[in-house]
Amino acid sequence: MAGLANVFFRDLFAHMNGGIPPQVLGATTTVSGTIQSLVNSGVIGKWLFRLICTQTASATSAGATSCTVTMKLYTGTASGTMASFAAGVASTALASNSVAMSLVGPFFLELDTRNEYFNNLAAGVSGGDVIYVQPVVIVGATNGIIAALDVLGWEAGYDPAKNYDASSIVAVVETDLY
Repeated sequence: MAGLANVFFRDLFAHMNGGIPPQVLGATTTVSGTIQSLVNSGVIGKWLFRLICTQTASATSAGATSCTVTMKLYTGTASGTMASFAAGVASTALASNSVAMSLVGPFFLELDTRNEYFNNLAAGVSGGDVIYVQPVVIVGATNGIIAALDVLGWEAGYDPAKNYDASSIVAVVETDLY
């Protein structure tokens, strides 16, 4: 891939605010990430929602053998408030991806999306195109997990993607060793 020798990771990927920082999520927990605006994110055309997780030390020391984690993307058409999401979920909820974890980790649960997919979901839905997406993580009843949600925006056209980092990101420190 000689053509990519002068391209940096941050030229291709923008850091978005996933809204689930590294933390312990207990069994039977549901946690909502940050609402992402598809129209206010510059030229970002694709999104990767990546949950990085492993079972808690207390679960592994207790001899637990597995835990189930599911990540869903909820969509909205009118505004970024939770009330609008609750009203819109029935018509535009996406199918979930799930992982069953053994004692060894870490585990990655990824949803790779395109803006057109969300817009196609809204065909025939009152209120217009889907313009908001929210990740939701659901931990099964067996064990808790340690998790963090990483959201990357990409396919930014000719602009470096780092120009479209979420304004709510505190800092991104990049060191390039070439």
